[in-house]
Amino acid sequence: VSGLVAREGRGREIRRVGPKETIGELAVLDRKPQPTSARALQPTELLRIGAEEFFEILHEQPEIAEALIGILAGQLRDAQTRLLAQA
Repeated sequence: VSGLVAREGRGREIRRVGPKETIGELAVLDRKPQPTSARALQPTELLRIGAEEFFEILHEQPEIAEALIGILAGQLRDAQTRLLAQA
């Protein structure tokens, strides 16, 4: 909703997440723990949706599933780009 959060893994920042972005979406989808942590970089207000509620919403509004697929595809592309830059 507001603020700025750093996603971190292995002691380094992976990306920053701001308003209208998602965090923890994989944990909601597969119900497994996140391999990264999150740290608020400024006062932050989040909207939390549990897995059961999220899947209910997906059934009622399929356009949310389409938007989530777009978000996940973008994150995968970003990760691939970072990996190729390291090679």
